[in-house]
Amino acid sequence: MAFIRPITKGQPSTKGQLTGWLWLLVCLLFTPWANAHSWPLQLKLNNNGQLHQLQYQPHQNNAELGLYKAQSGIELYLSGDWLVQTSQTVKAAMWQQLGVEHAKLLAQIGEQQIWLVQPVQAELWFNYTLPAEQFPWLLAYQPDFHAKAAKLQGSAMPDAKLASEQQAILTQAYWQALQHQTSGQGAVIALIDDAVNLTAKALAELQVQLYYDVDQKTTQHTKPQTTPQNTQQAGSVTAVSHGDKMAALLFAQPYTENSVTSHSGLAPKATAVILKQSLGWTSDIVLALHLAELAGADVINCSWTLPFLSDLIAQKIDHLTKQPDGIAVVAAAGNHRQDVAESNPLAALPGVISVGLLDSRLQLLSNSGKVDIWVQGPLYLPDGTGISGSSAAAAVVSGVLALKRSLQPDLPITQLTGQLKTELTNRAQ
Repeated sequence: MAFIRPITKGQPSTKGQLTGWLWLLVCLLFTPWANAHSWPLQLKLNNNGQLHQLQYQPHQNNAELGLYKAQSGIELYLSGDWLVQTSQTVKAAMWQQLGVEHAKLLAQIGEQQIWLVQPVQAELWFNYTLPAEQFPWLLAYQPDFHAKAAKLQGSAMPDAKLASEQQAILTQAYWQALQHQTSGQGAVIALIDDAVNLTAKALAELQVQLYYDVDQKTTQHTKPQTTPQNTQQAGSVTAVSHGDKMAALLFAQPYTENSVTSHSGLAPKATAVILKQSLGWTSDIVLALHLAELAGADVINCSWTLPFLSDLIAQKIDHLTKQPDGIAVVAAAGNHRQDVAESNPLAALPGVISVGLLDSRLQLLSNSGKVDIWVQGPLYLPDGTGISGSSAAAAVVSGVLALKRSLQPDLPITQLTGQLKTELTNRAQ
């Protein structure tokens, strides 16, 4: 269940002030906690202004996880840990009073903080509302969860051609013109995705500021040691994971192999922040977003969908995108050919740049509705392999924003985003 109190907005932090927060990487390297849970048969989850009735589903493969099904059909896994939003830094004695055994700081939203905690008696948190008058610093608390693979809800839209009027359509000619002027120097792109193989030949010159495994809470080596074995294998490494493909679209350097010359990614000279996140826990996504902020990202690429969006993720993104020197958060619209708001509430957020995909004839290949920018395909990886889906389209838009950032470093990214939409809409007329 989630218990939400009115949120008092704190003053936004600047990127300069945020650099001191990088101690968080060290603080999170503790031994993971474990605990047995007694899962209630029914739960009520208040999220995004809606009350969701959840029914417990026994999970045969892992009894430590609670699997719940909502009336909408969405299935949520609960870990037994909780996310707590506070108005101040909480001391050990305050946690003890609240009945918390362990607490890890995940993120900050202005003056507010988000923690991942383990209550001493987690079952009590499912059944009772914590008294607000006793804990005035407590703003909200919600179980940590991730949504099971989304199941189609509603009916898919029929084949349709996009009416180009008042639509921002990004073409290959547009981004190639930008690439003639810059390779993305000075821009910082945070890629939140699954694993990226840094030994791939196309990424040999990639400038990596941070490679952090959010799933395991470990920092990866950004420059692998070169040995004859991995040097020989590097050129033959293919983009097999989703993260590999998005990294290639964004950062690949051109190279020649077996008489075949590859092309570069959108912004090969941009600085990369690689955040490996593949499990989808709310706590992991909040942490990844915060680390991207700490690393000074101009653009955060989210080439994935969320069938159920936590209020806390939405608040963190709202904070990132509304700061004076804010961050562009780019998300894939999704490929279910439904309305974005129906199947991917992440992309439907007002501050998120939602990206859809069109074919060469402007036929819709992705979700529609709240789509801010359409990318016209076909799309290819730098090695010439064809790639489809709004994930690739989102990476293209992230790369284009990095190019514009490189060319106009003094303009806020929000202004560059508005400029891009206006230019693309006018060109589509």
